[in-house]
Amino acid sequence: MKRKIALFSVNELKGVVEFASILIKNGWSIVATDLACNLLRENNIPADSIADFTGCPEKYKFPPTLHPRMEAALTDNDFSERIELVYDITYGPKSGLDVGGNALLALAVKGRRVPVTSYAAMKSVTEAISKCRDVSQEMRDILISDAAEKIADYYNLVAESVSAGKLQYLRIKRYYDLMNGENPYQKAEIWGMKDNEDFTLPGYQLISDNKPCYTNMADLDSVTETVTKLSCAFRLQYSKQPYITVAAKHGNACGIGVDWESGEASIEKALWGNPLAIWGGEVIVNFKLSSKYSAALISSDKRGKLCGKTNWMLDVISAPEIEDGARLILAGCKNTKLFINKFLYSPELRKQAWDYRFVRGGVIRQSIADFILDISALNWGAKSLPENLDDIIISWAAAFTSFHGGNEIALSRERQLLSCTGGPSTVDAAETAVSRAIKLHGDLFGASFAADAFFPFTDAPLVLVDSGIISGVAPAGGRNQEKIQDFFSGKNIRVGFIPEQFRGFCRH
Repeated sequence: MKRKIALFSVNELKGVVEFASILIKNGWSIVATDLACNLLRENNIPADSIADFTGCPEKYKFPPTLHPRMEAALTDNDFSERIELVYDITYGPKSGLDVGGNALLALAVKGRRVPVTSYAAMKSVTEAISKCRDVSQEMRDILISDAAEKIADYYNLVAESVSAGKLQYLRIKRYYDLMNGENPYQKAEIWGMKDNEDFTLPGYQLISDNKPCYTNMADLDSVTETVTKLSCAFRLQYSKQPYITVAAKHGNACGIGVDWESGEASIEKALWGNPLAIWGGEVIVNFKLSSKYSAALISSDKRGKLCGKTNWMLDVISAPEIEDGARLILAGCKNTKLFINKFLYSPELRKQAWDYRFVRGGVIRQSIADFILDISALNWGAKSLPENLDDIIISWAAAFTSFHGGNEIALSRERQLLSCTGGPSTVDAAETAVSRAIKLHGDLFGASFAADAFFPFTDAPLVLVDSGIISGVAPAGGRNQEKIQDFFSGKNIRVGFIPEQFRGFCRH
């Protein structure tokens, strides 16, 4: 029986002695690059150097791993000195071009050997060998896939580096199938991009039995942005955050409820922002869902009297945690998909630098929208801030993360979103927002607004002022900016103007 040979080609020596000892104990032989070989010999562990193995005694500045004998050992199954395992930790492009290290991994992949590319993976491999004296086919396949991925990532980084920014490779990984696309005849899957983020859409854990569809995931992504912007703005203003519930339809907030003392009150405000629109929609919260909270998400007798149906019929419910009792209650809704993500306790903005939109034959790239409303930094035309800051934050988050065709305007009062609409013009958006809010809530006296586009004329501001609003925020901009400011001041309406570059356009 041929001896099993393991090749150690590593720059990091952590665990080398431990791993080699386990292999030797289980009948393996070791071939190692100089640093590892010297360390093993110092610890009385037998090891051959690369020069010994290849029969290449000449001295170079690098080990002679790229040798015909090495290629044969890694790819020829009948070779007398077949290498079965390669423990190879390559160095990154910033340290130079590791042709040898990546070539060894590529040869191991080609020969269906056991390529190991990290300390953690090698620990798992040696544990398996200690237990079973071999590596299972399943583990081998995973390691081969990981090595191929590492090689591809490495040379993508090299290509990006030498292209002076003209090349970029986006690597995405498939997570699972979705029920269908936007329409039942379309297929869909959820994929994740390689990055260092913790709080991601693929990171949501589905804890219900029913599969989500493309629309569910797209809507969850949109409503995640809304709850994130809310949380960040509240933390910026108060260094803490309240109970937040966002109720949405097609990813657009139709209800937001904020309460500093009660999650239940937060849910109630959000659901009744627009009880008709939320039917079949999405709800996301930044607190643990208990059984008490969950009952309110199922049905309401009051809704039955006003809307004809008691059930909210929610498609998506998401929270940082859902208690077992709550899960049992919500599982009774057969079409409801339950997601948990612990990062919803204190959601943060995305860390990635760029957003990408796939278009016909290409990609549009832009830097991410990372503006968070800082109320204290705005020019209010007075020394003191408005009293209803929470309503301003709610309106801002809704207007800046919703897409109703453009020119979004949101209205809030008593920590509840009253309406959020858009339109082909700011005056259309204002008229729709006001009429919808009055229809649902009776009046708008004492409410606050936010607009995601600047006001080019006083027509939309007049609609808002006549409705009874007392404060708001809007981007500055346009040739009539001074006239708009004077108009609001003349009506005793406290309006803070956001710098023009921070308009809230989204989802174009």
